[in-house]
Amino acid sequence: MIVIKKASQDDDVWATYEVFHDEECISSFRHKRGDGLALCLEKAAFAVEEEQLYIGKRLLLENS
Repeated sequence: MIVIKKASQDDDVWATYEVFHDEECISSFRHKRGDGLALCLEKAAFAVEEEQLYIGKRLLLENS
């Protein structure tokens, strides 16, 4: 199951959200609630993709 949870309210506008997959936090991102759900989901997808790329690059460097 994929879950997006608000981790903290950074100020009156910005909040930090975390993306969970099967209860494991796999990435985080910042979002303004006023920007709407569609942008929130887009940022979540981008954050997960960036984290996967980072992990992949790190593994390549470790094995070279």
